[in-house]
Amino acid sequence: MTVTVLPYLAGLGACLLLLTVQPPDLAQGGALYAGVGVVALITVRQFVTLSDHVQLTSELQEYAEALHRSREEMAFQARHDPVTGLCNRAGFYEALGQQLQQAYVARTRLAVLFVDLDHFKPVNDTYGHAAGDELLLALGERVTALLGPGETMARLGGDEFGLILAHLGAEDGSGETVAARAEEILRQIREPFAIGGNWVRVGASIGFSLFPDHAADPDQLVALADEAMYLAKTAGKGQVRGIFPARG
Repeated sequence: MTVTVLPYLAGLGACLLLLTVQPPDLAQGGALYAGVGVVALITVRQFVTLSDHVQLTSELQEYAEALHRSREEMAFQARHDPVTGLCNRAGFYEALGQQLQQAYVARTRLAVLFVDLDHFKPVNDTYGHAAGDELLLALGERVTALLGPGETMARLGGDEFGLILAHLGAEDGSGETVAARAEEILRQIREPFAIGGNWVRVGASIGFSLFPDHAADPDQLVALADEAMYLAKTAGKGQVRGIFPARG
């Protein structure tokens, strides 16, 4: 900005200097003052143009920043659930793919949990869908607090959730540690929620699968966890299941 203004300041200084010159006659004086006036007008015009340019540049920068924020917001919305703020199905599969690559390189295990709520429909029927959304939000916050770095919770749709438990060591290969963590998540879900001035209770059935023991493909891992969840439902709900034959 300062460098751009310097030539115009020089022109203005030249105008002021010319005004101190005493012309020898009237004709020369008129020409001198006319020239000074032209230079002054050009200088003023350049200042106005520069001011407009600076304002336009500022407006373009604000527009670019707003466009960048809008794109970031759209990208966030494309991968996150609007009710809970958790990852949606697309965001879950994206995170799962990244975690599988890291687990493969680091030779660590990874667990996929499929969580389906029990007795959620009566909450909507009794207290309304707004209360149901509030419950889903509170449940997501409660379960997310149990997760470690790099672990993910997502709302896959309706009252179904998916979780990724990452960086599991060799001691978790049999699934006992994963099952214990799933039981703790189940206990937290069973605790009552304060929704709209009422204490509301729900349960859940949880199934899980392990990488690389059961599958190495995201779709297969989720499908197996979903199958295990239905086993838990069949066994009477409110349970954890994760028993599969090793991959051949």
